[in-house]
Amino acid sequence: SPPASTFSPPGSPPLQLRLPPLFPSSSQPLFTCLDEGFYTGASRVFLNFELSVVPHNNLGGQGPVINQSFLDDSLFFRLSEESLSMWQGIYFANVGSEIITNSTGQYLSSFDMLIVNRTEYVPHKPANNGKKEGVGDFGVINLKGGSRCTFEYIFIDPRTGGRYQFSEVLSFFLFDLDTGRNAAL
Repeated sequence: SPPASTFSPPGSPPLQLRLPPLFPSSSQPLFTCLDEGFYTGASRVFLNFELSVVPHNNLGGQGPVINQSFLDDSLFFRLSEESLSMWQGIYFANVGSEIITNSTGQYLSSFDMLIVNRTEYVPHKPANNGKKEGVGDFGVINLKGGSRCTFEYIFIDPRTGGRYQFSEVLSFFLFDLDTGRNAAL
């Protein structure tokens, strides 16, 4: 069972909170780093932007990398009903993996991710989109200060060209790591 933590707002009795487990198995020690990928709250699903490749980077049709040969060769883009809007996205190939267990044992299944805008996308510097090589483990979406955009995150099975179906729920976190004018987010 997850560890309990107490939280006491001023002037109120202590409240017992159940925290989620840090790792999927009690046999793993607490506070250890994973060998590969990044913990997503799921016991078998891992994301790793650092090892991913961005073969196509054209969010909102703003560029900077329109890779027509990748689009032509990709099963996903060839099978997509929304080809024009899907081409206007950031494609992260091999962004994650999932440990699959079946009757013959376990195997690692890789998946890709496409980010597309569903409302008007106004960047400050679209060349910053994708990922920063050697700097960190994050995908990057550059958005002009004061603007808003709705994005869709599509996980793709590169073997079939269809949407990837996870075997369990995972947590996906977004961070705003910079600040706008006067340190506003």
